Amino acid sequence: MSDLSLPVTVLMSCYNGQKWIGNAIESVLNQTFKDFEFIIIDDGSTDSSVNIIKNYLDKDQRVRLIEKENTGLPDSLNVGVNNARGKWIARLDADDLCESQRLEKQLKVANSDDSLVLIGSAYFQMNELGEVDELQTYPESHKQLRKNLLHNKRFFAHSSSLYKTEEVRNVGGYRPRIKKAEDYDLWLRLSKVGKMRCLSEPLIRFRCHPNQISHEDSGKRQIIDGRVALTSYWIRQFGYPDPVNLSESEFQQFRSWIKQKILDNELFEYRSFINEIKTQLKNRDYSRFFKYCMKSPAYIIRYVGFLARGEALSKKLAKEWVQKRHQ
Repeated sequence: MSDLSLPVTVLMSCYNGQKWIGNAIESVLNQTFKDFEFIIIDDGSTDSSVNIIKNYLDKDQRVRLIEKENTGLPDSLNVGVNNARGKWIARLDADDLCESQRLEKQLKVANSDDSLVLIGSAYFQMNELGEVDELQTYPESHKQLRKNLLHNKRFFAHSSSLYKTEEVRNVGGYRPRIKKAEDYDLWLRLSKVGKMRCLSEPLIRFRCHPNQISHEDSGKRQIIDGRVALTSYWIRQFGYPDPVNLSESEFQQFRSWIKQKILDNELFEYRSFINEIKTQLKNRDYSRFFKYCMKSPAYIIRYVGFLARGEALSKKLAKEWVQKRHQ
């Protein structure tokens, strides 16, 4: 553990990010707020990422490179969290960009309220070529953000997050067993120890492209891990041992059970359907939209219920797990 002697650490993990990492690094070094360190964890890249990063080491003493074997994003981020010297940590993925005043504006909010532990922002969504095509906004208040977390509704991007280093260490950091929803799992635990806030101004540019981690396995792994994170949260709230923290065999049994429940509830098919109709609406293909909706009116009704109340599946599963194992 390091002394928290700096205002902020910018933390980036990279695995074969040669295509965009140079631009991402430049967006950090060009911040209006200058008093920071920039830790980049290379997670065993096999491309030219390390060489690109090393070009910046002599140019700017704020850049620190930590090289390690490939163990995945959560483990790499924990290395950064444990080596950080900043009171706050600002996350950025190697394919995203910071707006020039990001650190300045988020730190101003962070320093205005000691109860804050997590701050995000709206963002500009850009395509693979870096062209901005959409603005994504989120609730601003702790109350609404927490409500969204607990009902699996929209939440700000990991790359826009600024979180308090000491509090993240105290709750155990990222949990590597939840590989594709590591941020969601951490936010749930942080929400119990302090307040959250989201700035309405877009402070990052989030890049959408086919090679994103969230697109692996058609997003199924992310869906499973998200339900693992939220179900384990509710199990803790009910006062029972968290399956994510048990032995490997017990955790895998829990995860397999969650996956089967997801299959039973047709969650993969439902999410695919909703993503398709959202695409049709975005493209203003209304004829195809209405025809597609007629194929599965039950999913439409389910989605309307979700918009009104959020998702209750994980809380229900937590109750089933507790009844199954502890009663």
